[in-house]
Amino acid sequence: MNHSRQVHGLTFPGASRAPQRTRPSLLMRHVYVANFLMSTANSAWHHVEKEYGFRDDTLMAMIELQDEPAEERGRPTRERVYLYVREQILRGRFVGGSFVEEEQISSALGVSRTPVREAFHRLEAERFIDLLPRRGALVRQVTAQELIDLYEARRMIESHAISRICREEIPLPAEMGTILAQLDERPEGDYFGRIELNRNFHFAMVAAVGNVVLSELYQSLGARQQRVAMTAISTDPSRIARIRKEHHALIEALSEYDEAKALGILEQHLRPIMGVLSQLPNRTAPESP
Repeated sequence: MNHSRQVHGLTFPGASRAPQRTRPSLLMRHVYVANFLMSTANSAWHHVEKEYGFRDDTLMAMIELQDEPAEERGRPTRERVYLYVREQILRGRFVGGSFVEEEQISSALGVSRTPVREAFHRLEAERFIDLLPRRGALVRQVTAQELIDLYEARRMIESHAISRICREEIPLPAEMGTILAQLDERPEGDYFGRIELNRNFHFAMVAAVGNVVLSELYQSLGARQQRVAMTAISTDPSRIARIRKEHHALIEALSEYDEAKALGILEQHLRPIMGVLSQLPNRTAPESP
């Protein structure tokens, strides 16, 4: 008896049934699954971006919310939300002119919208965002005029502190030297860490004179100071080396109680840079002489 069988015009001698298809290997099956998942993820990503108008960096920031340090999770919920959104704005992940939604943050953090709303009101008071009815939280842009005004306010407060320190020979706090050492060790690309340390350095000098009201006034500039400093350093990273040099020179002048020298360094240190101002909106700065 002939057990040959034809399949699609081909004859298979001695076969009573069609040949079995070769099963894909385990590796190939994993490849199929991986390709499917990647395709699905990309489709979902583009759908969310189209549906809600999120930027890629905003979506990445939302994902990073899941990786909060343990010490952050131990804080009150509204504080966690405030600190995180504030950091994302300072780091430029929530860019000026973009919107941050309450639901976006509450979903990413796994919290109710009440603490998000509380955090947003605090951020608005510190001029990080503007709350617009039915539209959400608009991240404010740092303007050239704001940078000029902030530097002027800082020069007024810090020059007074310098004069008091030099005339009364007030000892410099050891904290200033410690912060300088930390700044020297900090990677130049860590703008956020450098800005935090820089603010602490200048506040330590102001606090050294012992005027509580003046210290509180200076602290009230903190939010704007951080945003302006981050904008300036991101626009012109070459400032890092110059700032480091001026910090060390300021410490040396204050240690010698040389008021004129220290004031001259501060004036240079807090002088608005035209190259930075020219890249910011609302440029109303006078031309440098």
